Amino acid sequence: MKTMTSSFPGFTLKREEFIKEIDSTVFLFEHSLLKCPVLAIKNSDSNKTFSAAFNTVPTDSTGVAHILEHSVLMGSEKYPVKDVFGEINKGGLTTFLNAMTGSDITYYPFATRNLKEYFNIMDVYCDVVFNPLLTEKTFEQEGWHYHQESLDSPLQYQGVVYNEMKGAFSDPIRHIFHHIFAGLLPGSTYAHESGGDPRNIPDLSYEEFCAFHKKHYHPSNGMFFLYGDAPLEEELEFLHDRFFSTFSDPGKRAEIKKGTPPDSPVFIEDSYGVDSTDTTEKTFLALGTNVSTVANREENTAFQIIANILFNSDGSP
Repeated sequence: MKTMTSSFPGFTLKREEFIKEIDSTVFLFEHSLLKCPVLAIKNSDSNKTFSAAFNTVPTDSTGVAHILEHSVLMGSEKYPVKDVFGEINKGGLTTFLNAMTGSDITYYPFATRNLKEYFNIMDVYCDVVFNPLLTEKTFEQEGWHYHQESLDSPLQYQGVVYNEMKGAFSDPIRHIFHHIFAGLLPGSTYAHESGGDPRNIPDLSYEEFCAFHKKHYHPSNGMFFLYGDAPLEEELEFLHDRFFSTFSDPGKRAEIKKGTPPDSPVFIEDSYGVDSTDTTEKTFLALGTNVSTVANREENTAFQIIANILFNSDGSP
Protein backbone atom coordinates (compact mmCIF):
# COMPACT_ATOMS: atom_id res chain seq x y z
CA MET A 1 0.00 0.00 0.00
CA LYS A 2 1.38 3.38 -0.91
CA THR A 3 2.00 5.94 1.81
CA MET A 4 -0.48 8.80 1.95
CA THR A 5 0.67 12.40 1.95
CA SER A 6 -0.02 14.48 5.05
CA SER A 7 -3.00 16.15 3.37
CA PHE A 8 -5.69 15.07 0.96
CA PRO A 9 -8.31 17.21 -0.82
CA GLY A 10 -10.78 18.07 1.90
CA PHE A 11 -8.93 16.12 4.60
CA THR A 12 -5.81 16.23 6.71
CA LEU A 13 -4.07 13.00 7.72
CA LYS A 14 -3.54 13.18 11.49
CA ARG A 15 -2.02 9.74 12.05
CA GLU A 16 -0.99 6.62 10.13
CA GLU A 17 0.06 3.37 11.76
CA PHE A 18 0.47 -0.26 10.72
CA ILE A 19 -0.95 -2.68 13.31
CA LYS A 20 0.62 -6.10 12.95
CA GLU A 21 -2.00 -7.96 15.02
CA ILE A 22 -4.73 -7.18 12.47
CA ASP A 23 -2.40 -6.87 9.46
CA SER A 24 -3.89 -3.47 8.67
CA THR A 25 -2.80 0.11 8.14
CA VAL A 26 -4.91 2.50 10.17
CA PHE A 27 -5.42 6.11 9.10
CA LEU A 28 -7.01 8.89 11.12
CA PHE A 29 -8.18 11.81 8.98
CA GLU A 30 -9.84 15.07 9.95
CA HIS A 31 -11.99 17.05 7.55
CA SER A 32 -10.33 20.39 6.92
CA LEU A 33 -13.47 22.51 7.41
CA LEU A 34 -15.92 20.39 9.39
CA LYS A 35 -13.27 18.85 11.70
CA CYS A 36 -15.05 15.49 11.83
CA PRO A 37 -12.77 12.44 12.16
CA VAL A 38 -12.66 9.68 9.55
CA LEU A 39 -11.04 6.46 10.76
CA ALA A 40 -9.94 4.06 8.02
CA ILE A 41 -8.66 0.52 8.58
CA LYS A 42 -7.26 -0.66 5.26
CA ASN A 43 -6.28 -4.24 4.46
CA SER A 44 -6.99 -7.02 1.96
CA ASP A 45 -10.38 -7.93 3.46
CA SER A 46 -13.02 -7.86 0.73
CA ASN A 47 -15.78 -7.30 3.30
CA LYS A 48 -15.89 -3.53 2.83
CA THR A 49 -17.50 -1.72 5.78
CA PHE A 50 -18.78 1.80 6.31
CA SER A 51 -20.36 3.47 9.31
CA ALA A 52 -21.64 6.97 10.03
CA ALA A 53 -22.06 7.78 13.71
CA PHE A 54 -23.43 10.88 15.42
CA ASN A 55 -23.22 12.09 19.00
CA THR A 56 -26.94 12.01 19.80
CA VAL A 57 -26.97 13.27 23.38
CA PRO A 58 -30.38 13.07 25.07
CA THR A 59 -31.61 15.70 27.51
CA ASP A 60 -34.73 13.72 28.48
CA SER A 61 -36.23 10.24 28.15
CA THR A 62 -38.54 10.91 25.20
CA GLY A 63 -36.41 8.63 23.00
CA VAL A 64 -35.93 11.27 20.31
CA ALA A 65 -32.58 9.78 19.19
CA HIS A 66 -34.16 6.33 18.86
CA ILE A 67 -37.17 7.66 16.95
CA LEU A 68 -34.84 9.56 14.60
CA GLU A 69 -32.82 6.41 13.94
CA HIS A 70 -36.01 4.77 12.67
CA SER A 71 -37.28 7.85 10.87
CA VAL A 72 -34.27 8.77 8.73
CA LEU A 73 -34.51 5.27 7.26
CA MET A 74 -37.96 6.17 5.93
CA GLY A 75 -36.45 7.97 2.96
CA SER A 76 -34.75 11.15 1.80
CA GLU A 77 -35.25 13.69 -0.97
CA LYS A 78 -33.03 11.66 -3.31
CA TYR A 79 -34.33 8.27 -2.13
CA PRO A 80 -38.02 8.80 -1.30
CA VAL A 81 -38.76 5.20 -0.28
CA LYS A 82 -40.67 4.14 2.82
CA ASP A 83 -38.31 1.33 3.77
CA VAL A 84 -34.64 1.97 2.98
CA PHE A 85 -33.49 -1.33 4.50
CA GLY A 86 -36.08 -3.26 2.53
CA GLU A 87 -34.95 -1.69 -0.74
CA ILE A 88 -31.27 -2.31 0.01
CA ASN A 89 -31.96 -5.94 0.96
CA LYS A 90 -33.48 -6.55 -2.47
CA GLY A 91 -29.93 -6.46 -3.83
CA GLY A 92 -29.01 -9.30 -1.53
CA LEU A 93 -25.26 -8.53 -1.49
CA THR A 94 -24.83 -6.98 1.96
CA THR A 95 -23.15 -9.00 4.70
CA PHE A 96 -24.33 -6.59 7.42
CA LEU A 97 -26.99 -3.90 7.52
CA ASN A 98 -28.27 -2.16 10.62
CA ALA A 99 -28.72 1.01 12.66
CA MET A 100 -28.32 1.29 16.43
CA THR A 101 -29.02 3.87 19.12
CA GLY A 102 -26.73 3.94 22.14
CA SER A 103 -26.87 6.02 25.30
CA ASP A 104 -25.05 8.94 23.64
CA ILE A 105 -24.50 7.93 19.99
CA THR A 106 -26.35 6.59 16.94
CA TYR A 107 -24.63 4.31 14.41
CA TYR A 108 -25.48 3.53 10.77
CA PRO A 109 -23.17 0.66 9.69
CA PHE A 110 -23.25 -1.71 6.74
CA ALA A 111 -20.88 -4.12 4.97
CA THR A 112 -20.69 -5.73 1.53
CA ARG A 113 -18.14 -7.52 -0.63
CA ASN A 114 -19.29 -5.82 -3.83
CA LEU A 115 -17.44 -2.57 -4.57
CA LYS A 116 -20.19 -1.01 -6.70
CA GLU A 117 -22.84 -1.79 -4.09
CA TYR A 118 -20.53 -0.46 -1.38
CA PHE A 119 -20.50 3.03 -2.88
CA ASN A 120 -24.20 2.84 -3.79
CA ILE A 121 -25.22 2.04 -0.21
CA MET A 122 -22.79 4.63 1.18
CA ASP A 123 -24.61 7.18 -0.96
CA VAL A 124 -27.99 6.02 0.38
CA TYR A 125 -26.84 5.98 4.01
CA CYS A 126 -25.29 9.44 3.87
CA ASP A 127 -28.23 10.94 1.99
CA VAL A 128 -30.86 9.64 4.40
CA VAL A 129 -28.98 10.82 7.50
CA PHE A 130 -28.17 14.27 6.11
CA ASN A 131 -31.29 14.90 3.99
CA PRO A 132 -34.16 12.85 5.46
CA LEU A 133 -37.77 13.65 4.63
CA LEU A 134 -38.86 13.51 8.31
CA THR A 135 -42.54 14.06 7.61
CA GLU A 136 -45.01 14.46 10.45
CA LYS A 137 -46.62 11.19 9.35
CA THR A 138 -43.28 9.42 9.78
CA PHE A 139 -42.87 10.93 13.25
CA GLU A 140 -46.31 9.69 14.28
CA GLN A 141 -45.74 6.24 12.82
CA GLU A 142 -42.24 5.68 14.21
CA GLY A 143 -42.62 7.71 17.41
CA TRP A 144 -46.10 7.98 18.82
CA HIS A 145 -49.69 8.86 17.91
CA TYR A 146 -53.18 8.51 19.35
CA HIS A 147 -55.02 5.36 18.35
CA GLN A 148 -58.65 4.35 18.83
CA GLU A 149 -59.98 0.94 17.79
CA SER A 150 -63.61 2.12 17.71
CA LEU A 151 -65.75 5.09 18.70
CA ASP A 152 -66.46 3.42 22.05
CA SER A 153 -62.85 2.44 22.73
CA PRO A 154 -60.48 4.56 24.85
CA LEU A 155 -57.66 6.49 23.20
CA GLN A 156 -54.35 4.65 23.22
CA TYR A 157 -50.76 5.55 22.46
CA GLN A 158 -49.25 3.67 19.52
CA GLY A 159 -46.02 3.90 17.52
CA VAL A 160 -43.15 1.66 16.45
CA VAL A 161 -40.65 2.94 19.03
CA TYR A 162 -43.36 3.40 21.68
CA ASN A 163 -44.44 -0.23 21.32
CA GLU A 164 -40.84 -1.46 21.16
CA MET A 165 -39.95 0.32 24.40
CA LYS A 166 -43.12 -0.89 26.12
CA GLY A 167 -41.80 -4.37 25.45
CA ALA A 168 -38.31 -3.45 26.65
CA PHE A 169 -39.62 -1.88 29.85
CA SER A 170 -41.71 -4.97 30.63
CA ASP A 171 -38.36 -6.54 31.53
CA PRO A 172 -37.56 -5.73 35.18
CA ILE A 173 -33.82 -5.93 34.46
CA ARG A 174 -34.20 -3.02 32.02
CA HIS A 175 -35.92 -1.07 34.78
CA ILE A 176 -33.09 -1.84 37.18
CA PHE A 177 -30.35 -0.65 34.85
CA HIS A 178 -32.29 2.51 34.02
CA HIS A 179 -32.56 3.35 37.72
CA ILE A 180 -28.94 2.45 38.44
CA PHE A 181 -27.68 4.93 35.84
CA ALA A 182 -30.14 7.59 37.01
CA GLY A 183 -29.13 7.05 40.64
CA LEU A 184 -25.36 6.89 40.13
CA LEU A 185 -25.15 9.68 37.54
CA PRO A 186 -27.84 12.26 38.42
CA GLY A 187 -27.93 15.27 36.14
CA SER A 188 -25.85 13.46 33.51
CA THR A 189 -26.58 12.41 29.94
CA TYR A 190 -26.78 8.81 31.17
CA ALA A 191 -29.55 9.50 33.66
CA HIS A 192 -31.90 9.60 30.65
CA GLU A 193 -33.26 6.64 28.65
CA SER A 194 -32.02 7.29 25.11
CA GLY A 195 -34.26 4.54 23.73
CA GLY A 196 -37.28 6.24 25.25
CA ASP A 197 -39.29 5.62 28.41
CA PRO A 198 -42.90 4.84 27.40
CA ARG A 199 -44.06 7.24 30.09
CA ASN A 200 -42.10 10.09 28.45
CA ILE A 201 -42.23 9.32 24.71
CA PRO A 202 -45.62 11.09 24.24
CA ASP A 203 -44.05 14.29 25.62
CA LEU A 204 -42.00 14.64 22.40
CA SER A 205 -43.36 17.07 19.81
CA TYR A 206 -42.76 16.96 16.06
CA GLU A 207 -40.98 20.34 16.24
CA GLU A 208 -38.57 19.06 18.92
CA PHE A 209 -37.98 15.94 16.84
CA CYS A 210 -36.96 17.98 13.77
CA ALA A 211 -34.83 20.34 15.87
CA PHE A 212 -32.91 17.40 17.35
CA HIS A 213 -32.00 16.22 13.86
CA LYS A 214 -30.87 19.67 12.77
CA LYS A 215 -28.64 20.00 15.82
CA HIS A 216 -27.12 16.52 15.93
CA TYR A 217 -26.98 15.20 12.35
CA HIS A 218 -24.22 17.49 11.14
CA PRO A 219 -20.88 16.03 9.97
CA SER A 220 -19.06 18.10 12.60
CA ASN A 221 -20.99 16.15 15.24
CA GLY A 222 -20.16 12.80 13.67
CA MET A 223 -17.46 10.25 13.11
CA PHE A 224 -17.06 8.11 9.99
CA PHE A 225 -15.50 4.66 9.68
CA LEU A 226 -14.05 2.84 6.67
CA TYR A 227 -12.75 -0.74 6.60
CA GLY A 228 -11.53 -3.23 4.03
CA ASP A 229 -9.96 -3.21 0.59
CA ALA A 230 -11.93 -0.39 -1.09
CA PRO A 231 -9.68 2.35 -2.56
CA LEU A 232 -9.16 4.85 0.25
CA GLU A 233 -8.70 7.81 -2.07
CA GLU A 234 -12.05 7.09 -3.74
CA GLU A 235 -13.82 6.73 -0.38
CA LEU A 236 -12.56 10.07 0.89
CA GLU A 237 -13.31 11.79 -2.40
CA PHE A 238 -16.82 10.31 -2.39
CA LEU A 239 -17.58 11.56 1.13
CA HIS A 240 -16.16 15.01 0.54
CA ASP A 241 -17.56 15.72 -2.93
CA ARG A 242 -21.05 14.33 -2.41
CA PHE A 243 -21.76 15.30 1.18
CA PHE A 244 -19.19 17.17 3.27
CA SER A 245 -18.66 19.87 0.64
CA THR A 246 -22.37 20.75 0.77
CA PHE A 247 -21.88 22.15 4.30
CA SER A 248 -20.47 25.68 4.22
CA ASP A 249 -19.94 26.07 7.97
CA PRO A 250 -18.67 23.76 10.70
CA GLY A 251 -21.16 22.70 13.34
CA LYS A 252 -20.74 22.08 17.04
CA ARG A 253 -20.17 18.74 18.72
CA ALA A 254 -22.84 17.79 21.22
CA GLU A 255 -21.56 17.89 24.77
CA ILE A 256 -22.06 15.06 27.22
CA LYS A 257 -23.14 16.12 30.70
CA LYS A 258 -21.21 14.31 33.41
CA GLY A 259 -23.58 15.20 36.23
CA THR A 260 -22.59 15.04 39.89
CA PRO A 261 -22.08 11.59 41.44
CA PRO A 262 -23.84 11.20 44.81
CA ASP A 263 -21.72 11.34 47.95
CA SER A 264 -24.04 9.10 49.96
CA PRO A 265 -26.17 5.99 49.22
CA VAL A 266 -29.25 6.51 47.03
CA PHE A 267 -32.26 4.23 47.47
CA ILE A 268 -34.70 3.81 44.58
CA GLU A 269 -37.93 1.77 44.56
CA ASP A 270 -40.14 1.05 41.59
CA SER A 271 -42.68 -1.52 40.41
CA TYR A 272 -43.13 -3.58 37.26
CA GLY A 273 -46.01 -5.52 35.73
CA VAL A 274 -46.55 -9.22 36.50
CA ASP A 275 -48.96 -11.72 34.95
CA SER A 276 -50.65 -12.75 38.21
CA THR A 277 -51.45 -11.45 41.66
CA ASP A 278 -48.86 -13.78 43.18
CA THR A 279 -45.72 -11.70 43.68
CA THR A 280 -43.79 -14.36 45.60
CA GLU A 281 -40.11 -14.28 44.66
CA LYS A 282 -40.81 -11.57 42.10
CA THR A 283 -38.70 -8.91 43.84
CA PHE A 284 -35.39 -7.79 42.36
CA LEU A 285 -32.59 -6.15 44.34
CA ALA A 286 -29.56 -4.45 42.83
CA LEU A 287 -26.52 -2.63 44.19
CA GLY A 288 -24.40 -0.35 42.02
CA THR A 289 -21.38 1.90 42.40
CA ASN A 290 -19.22 4.13 40.19
CA VAL A 291 -15.85 2.51 39.47
CA SER A 292 -14.47 4.05 36.26
CA THR A 293 -15.24 6.02 33.11
CA VAL A 294 -15.59 4.91 29.50
CA ALA A 295 -12.26 6.57 28.67
CA ASN A 296 -10.36 4.13 30.91
CA ARG A 297 -10.51 1.22 28.46
CA GLU A 298 -7.87 -0.98 30.10
CA GLU A 299 -9.44 -0.58 33.53
CA ASN A 300 -12.92 -1.27 32.11
CA THR A 301 -11.70 -4.45 30.44
CA ALA A 302 -10.18 -5.61 33.73
CA PHE A 303 -13.48 -5.02 35.54
CA GLN A 304 -15.37 -6.96 32.86
CA ILE A 305 -13.00 -9.92 33.29
CA ILE A 306 -13.40 -9.78 37.07
CA ALA A 307 -17.20 -9.57 36.75
CA ASN A 308 -17.29 -12.60 34.45
CA ILE A 309 -15.21 -14.60 36.94
CA LEU A 310 -17.12 -13.54 40.06
CA PHE A 311 -20.70 -13.34 38.75
CA ASN A 312 -21.31 -14.50 35.19
CA SER A 313 -19.75 -17.94 34.83
CA ASP A 314 -21.22 -21.29 35.88
CA GLY A 315 -18.54 -21.62 38.53
CA SER A 316 -19.06 -18.16 40.02
CA PRO A 317 -21.17 -19.26 43.04
